[in-house]
Amino acid sequence: MEKINIIMFSMSHYTDWQKGRVNRNYHILNQLQKDERVDKIISVDFLPFSWKKAAKIYWENVIRPMKNLELIYGDLTSSCHQVNSKLYIYSTIDSIYSQKIVLSELRRIIKVLNLSNIVFWSYNPLFTSLLTDLGRKQVDRRAFVFDAVDNWLEHPAFKKFQPDLKVGYQIIRQDADLIFTVSDYLKTNLFPDKQKCYWIPNGIEMEHFTGPKSKLPRPKELAGIKEPIIGYHGVIESRVDLDLIKYVAEHNRDKAVVLIGAGIWKKQGKILAEKFAGEPNVHLIPFVPYQDLPQYLQAFSVGIIPHKINNFTKSMNPMKLYEYLASGKPVVATSLEGAESFHNLVYLAETPTEFNAKIQLALREDSPELRQTRIEVVADDSWYGRMQLMMNYLMKVLE
Repeated sequence: MEKINIIMFSMSHYTDWQKGRVNRNYHILNQLQKDERVDKIISVDFLPFSWKKAAKIYWENVIRPMKNLELIYGDLTSSCHQVNSKLYIYSTIDSIYSQKIVLSELRRIIKVLNLSNIVFWSYNPLFTSLLTDLGRKQVDRRAFVFDAVDNWLEHPAFKKFQPDLKVGYQIIRQDADLIFTVSDYLKTNLFPDKQKCYWIPNGIEMEHFTGPKSKLPRPKELAGIKEPIIGYHGVIESRVDLDLIKYVAEHNRDKAVVLIGAGIWKKQGKILAEKFAGEPNVHLIPFVPYQDLPQYLQAFSVGIIPHKINNFTKSMNPMKLYEYLASGKPVVATSLEGAESFHNLVYLAETPTEFNAKIQLALREDSPELRQTRIEVVADDSWYGRMQLMMNYLMKVLE
């Protein structure tokens, strides 16, 4: 079968991935580069819909060229760089002005690279009409795949874009040949067409979390913190229940509460500093890149996922769940999609009192045998396996 070429509409920026801020989009893209059925991939950096986001892209990807990467296409507002023999990164701020400009530039890049047998693969529900238009403009589009990471209709950051998102999701339901969802909740509530929608949870890069970096000494930021450590890592934003964390800190003065990921945004960093100013056992640690994460997780005695329970968090399947387990750590979480897959290895709680009680239970029950069991239970949930499953579904569509 002829190899496919992929145009991927990403939910992030390539430069963010380089800094270690990774997500499902990053992992699937990396795995697709290893698949022999794929020839080339154009990753379209997250298309800005506000001037603030446009300024970031303009500075990092257009004004400051990506180091050591060949420029395939470029003008005052856009650039397309070649990363390797398969991967190309297209960044633009033209979506602020007109989707037609983005459409024209993509067609030009497709022509320069002589691409055919094209699959659109999107993580961004805001610009789905662009994919429809691109498919009509003499582009050899073979299929349209959408991978839903969460429900943007419920995301606090996209409240004012509700009308556009509703249209976008409707286009996806009508036009997509394949839809993947990170949770069963998303599959059931957002994409009810069972004929073309498949639930494929997040995965794990096992060798990263069990390899040499997991054996390194405790990082200097954690060196003076006494165990046991109740730990969290990730972007600390609206989905995280800060009141719940404060409750845990107040009821565990003999333990340390370590929050990794504080201060990625200045506003949120200020909120965290004020919230935990009177909590001597709470330690706010700046963002840790994915590359260094295993070393930090090994210092945890228990990993927590203290998410608020609402329609947005119900649609999620946190990657940190797999990362905690791959590190051998017990996990305590609020209501969590997909936790049933791990049987009794994840402690779930609905109230602050129960959450705290489950932390104590997790610490008491922990053992070398349980640590090994946790590692083994996620060993088969590799990102490579997730990608292979997606590609197998795609190949059936293309037959």
